Amino acid sequence: MATAKAVAQRLNMNINVLFRNEYAYDKEKNIVTDSKLYEEVELGRFQMNDSDKFIPMMIENYQINQWVKEVGIEKLRKAIFVDNSSEKLNFLTEVANDTDIYYDIEDREEPYLTITIYPENVDLGISVCERWKAWLWFITHMDEFKDVIHNYRMQIYERAQLFGCKEVIICADQGPGIMIFANMDMPADKLKSYVRNYEYLMNYGWIKNSTHDEWRKNARHIMFSSVFQGNLKLSKDEFIEVIYDDFADIRTIQKDVQ
Repeated sequence: MATAKAVAQRLNMNINVLFRNEYAYDKEKNIVTDSKLYEEVELGRFQMNDSDKFIPMMIENYQINQWVKEVGIEKLRKAIFVDNSSEKLNFLTEVANDTDIYYDIEDREEPYLTITIYPENVDLGISVCERWKAWLWFITHMDEFKDVIHNYRMQIYERAQLFGCKEVIICADQGPGIMIFANMDMPADKLKSYVRNYEYLMNYGWIKNSTHDEWRKNARHIMFSSVFQGNLKLSKDEFIEVIYDDFADIRTIQKDVQ
């Protein structure tokens, strides 16, 4: 609950903390059943302003995490599952691979808000409406779209500051980039290595082996600051796949102004 309180304070929003009641567990018999309800259970609320609106913050893996604390992961892995095979597979996968708690914050009202907090990383949820290729057109035509790109970068910077993120990785949530999003639960250093070494390409099955080396050769990783400094040079076959930002130039400017 400490994380939920900190998020409410940083966002200055009223937060309603929830978990999904997906399973029922008989600890004595070590039997798990699918609740079939998937009801949302409230754990608590944090009110930061006078608004009546509360943003839902879902704690994922809450039930399984609690049971691991109570009976241990080895006993839970041996639990008998009374239900269909697909639900059993989902449960056992969570127990075996993903007992870490993470948090989903989602508000579907304007302005749309979606943030996911993992143990060492945060999906800041600063998205754009355009497809990745269309958005990159802005970056490669800075004379026309400098203000658009600057404003977008500052949105990322301000939210990163709220959550204490020193660096960000910007990529598409489709194509090979989807593998980066799928591994956000990695430790931060491991995730950075996974991206910088192009390991996500190895896990992405839609790139044929015959074109893998060609893709790897032309897929550029750049620093966001290079876009504003006029250092970005692309050949006719190259494309931007990942953008990094440590905001060093922004911090330097802000420091000089103070």
